[in-house]
Amino acid sequence: MTDLKRHSKGYWRSIYVFAPYGGLEQITIKDKLVPELEKRKLVYSYCFYSKVENEDDHITFRINFKTKKQMEEVLKFIKKQKWKFEDHNYDEEVTVKMAYVLGTKMAQEMQEVFRGEGDISLSPNLIRLMLHGMMNDLHYSYKGEFELYFYLMKSMLTSVFGFKEVGV
Repeated sequence: MTDLKRHSKGYWRSIYVFAPYGGLEQITIKDKLVPELEKRKLVYSYCFYSKVENEDDHITFRINFKTKKQMEEVLKFIKKQKWKFEDHNYDEEVTVKMAYVLGTKMAQEMQEVFRGEGDISLSPNLIRLMLHGMMNDLHYSYKGEFELYFYLMKSMLTSVFGFKEVGV
């Protein structure tokens, strides 16, 4: 039986473009590829990664191509840049795919505000207030908002640092 939660229209691909983390190289790749994706009105996200297990430093693009032709055009563009890359099927639930897309959109919106509004800097309080505004607009209660923050903290401690819950 097909898992319908994994599927949406189009061809989802995960494209790793390898470049050192922390310098300008990954940002340069993003700055070249994003306009190509925007020009085609594609749904996409990107994440910057340092070395992860058996993967070298890379930027991952998760892209939903509307047509096979669009996918071929973008891959042709990437090959022309002479970047080292890998192209993979992207088989996650649509919820996960769209979470990454929303994360990229949120980061882009924040960067736009920082450029245009002067003395605004990224801080934990800015993010907390932004998330509170979002929760409020989505009609989350304070309890629901707190439960989300608590879950995020526990999840991060578990996935990044390997903490285990005991006695809960």
